[in-house]
Parts: sequence; C-alpha cells; structure tokens
Amino acid sequence: MSSTKGFNQGALNRWNKARTPYGYLRSYILNKPVTHSYHLTLIDLVLVSNFKGGSATIAEPQDSLDQKLKSYSQKLSHIGCEFGKKSLSILKDRELTELILLASGFCELSKSTDAKINGFGPSFATALLNVNFPKLLPILDKRGLNGADIKNVKTNSQGQVLGIESHYPDLIRYFYKRTNEDSMTVEEIDKEIFGFELAEKYKPKNQRKSNE
Repeated sequence: MSSTKGFNQGALNRWNKARTPYGYLRSYILNKPVTHSYHLTLIDLVLVSNFKGGSATIAEPQDSLDQKLKSYSQKLSHIGCEFGKKSLSILKDRELTELILLASGFCELSKSTDAKINGFGPSFATALLNVNFPKLLPILDKRGLNGADIKNVKTNSQGQVLGIESHYPDLIRYFYKRTNEDSMTVEEIDKEIFGFELAEKYKPKNQRKSNE
C-alpha cells in the first residue's frame, strides 16, 4: 500500500532499538508456565514500560495493583482462549468483530475507574496485547494512528491523542486490511507506519508549520 507521507529515519531507528526491550518482554512471556500464560504481574507491566519508554512510571500501590491485575488477566485469558493460535489475516468477519470487542475491552480497562493502574495507559495495554499475540493485535500509539491515517483523531497542544483508546477498533481494522491485501505481518506493518513523518497535529504546537 503506497503512502504520500514522508519517511523519518530517526523514527525507524527508534523502532529498531525498541526491538531489544520488546525481545526481553516476549522472552519473559514465552517462559511462563503454560498454566500461567496469561497471568499478569508487576513484572509484565515494568517490562512493557521499559519497551514503550517515555516518562511514565508504574506507580500503583501493591495492594490495589494485585486486585486490578486480575481483571486484565481474565480478559487476556479470554482473548487467548478464543484467538491465541490465530493470525489476524485469517479471521472471518464475525471473528474480527469479536476480537475487536475483546481487545477494546482490555484496552479500556486502563481508563476504567475500578481497573485503572497508575502509569499504565491505553498504549501500554495494547503493547501488552501485542507482545502476547504478535500475529494478531497491533500496538496503539500516535505513530500508528498517524501512519495508518486514522480519521477523526484529535490532539492536544502537545500533539498527544485525546481519547486514544477509542481509535483502537479502526487501527485493528486497518491492520486486518493490510495483512490481507499486502500479505504483510502485523510487525512489518507496524515498522512501516512507525517510520512515517508525523502530520502537523501530532507535533507539539510550537513545532507545527502553521505556527512558524
């Protein structure tokens, strides 16, 4: 699929560099006992934070963290039971709809009053989905939304996406279309679109051309 967006070598370099902490997380998950494949602990969150980078720090008190993680583990297990062995490209329309509902539900836990974990937002939640199901679910972040040219995305003065979790269904559908039409993997698509230049709205206000 061709794109009119420019290419950013620095972004691609960051994507490549992040493969190392991604590998740490993937290795940790693969080495879990089969009976605890989808059981989440603080280690999962810390490794996701290490992979995603940025200034976010997991700061949820231990007593509330353990209880909240049960909700994430249950939803992760549900996705695994239904789709764990499948790739995105082979899903039927009905299955895609179900996957989107389940993945969105997992992502929205990070915004829920009862399940929100301090320092663990929607983008981190989808990174956890991706590393558990790398052939099935993409990572939700502004570079993905930018590269996929997702419509109706609103940003603040710092270029951060408002209500980013609401755009996960459209991003999944984009990846589904690309995996089918272009015979690419989720990882290959993620790498491609991560490297596109950001549209002006995704940049801090003082860096946008309209303000020069």
